[in-house]
Amino acid sequence: MRPGSPPPSAGSRRRPREFLATIVLGPHVQHLPERLRDPFMDEVMAELGEPVVVDYVRLNIDATA
Repeated sequence: MRPGSPPPSAGSRRRPREFLATIVLGPHVQHLPERLRDPFMDEVMAELGEPVVVDYVRLNIDATA
């Protein structure tokens, strides 16, 4: 992604809810009790609205001491 380009759209994926729950919010969702995961994602999806657009950049960092 180049500076100034539009953010990637999770809405262009076939299942934006699953993408967000596993890739973007995975660690947060996994820390919730099972019974709270779906309600949490319901609130996230409601807040994002349609189309779902996520400004997400994955950083992979390897470090040695």
